[in-house]
Amino acid sequence: MTVALEQFKSSCLELINLVSRTGEEVWVAQNGQTLVKLVPAPTVPPATLFGKLAQETLVQGDIVNGVDERWEADA
Repeated sequence: MTVALEQFKSSCLELINLVSRTGEEVWVAQNGQTLVKLVPAPTVPPATLFGKLAQETLVQGDIVNGVDERWEADA
């Protein structure tokens, strides 16, 4: 769909909602020359932090039982 710049200015929110809802591209033109194209944003799955560093960490030693040294806090 192509709309004139004046029409776009007066109905900007409606056109944005139309593009978002239907996925239809809207071309904005002035004096017969295309200025911009309004397209829907790509859908990006929500990021999760769970497992994000799974391939980045290295476990060295026993992380469950700890160390056999006595700490000051234990005294």
